Amino acid sequence: MQVSEVMEKRHRTAATSDDLQHTLELMHAEGLEAIPVTGPDGAVAGMLWLSSILEALPDDKLDEALEETFPASDPISPDPGSG
Repeated sequence: MQVSEVMEKRHRTAATSDDLQHTLELMHAEGLEAIPVTGPDGAVAGMLWLSSILEALPDDKLDEALEETFPASDPISPDPGSG
């Protein structure tokens, strides 16, 4: 089996100069846990993993970033008619 047979065909990238919040939103919208990062020359400079973002951000910044990316517009509450 070749890598091309199992690799992800759609490709989204982030640039090293991109805003982290914007990239996090893109990853969420595309359902990505990782995204290739390109440098100024367009060559792949590395990979950005969601787990790396979670580890790198202090708790207060992580909460802020997650709230902006995944707003809690309507908290889940029990149905008043059930029970």
